[in-house]
Amino acid sequence: MIEEPIAELQSLAGACRVNWHIAEPLPPLWGDAFLLQAATRNLLSNAMKYSRTRGAPQVRITAVVRPGAVGLQISDNGAGFEQK
Repeated sequence: MIEEPIAELQSLAGACRVNWHIAEPLPPLWGDAFLLQAATRNLLSNAMKYSRTRGAPQVRITAVVRPGAVGLQISDNGAGFEQK
C-alpha cells in the first residue's frame, strides 16, 4: 500500500527526487482497501507536492499505535499551512 504509490509518484516527479523514509515495520491496517489506498495516495502526493521546493525534500511514513487503534502518519519538510 506504500511502495506502489511511492514508485508511481517518483516516476511522475521527474527531476524532483524525494527522500522517502519508511519506518519499519508498518502495521497492518483494517478497513476498506480502496478507501485506505486512496487516502494514502492523496497524503503521499500532497507531502511530495508541498516539499518539492525544498533543497532536499523529505517525506516520512511512520506507524501510529494507540490503545485500540493503529494507523500511519505521513509527514514532510514542506512549506506547511497557516493554522488560522
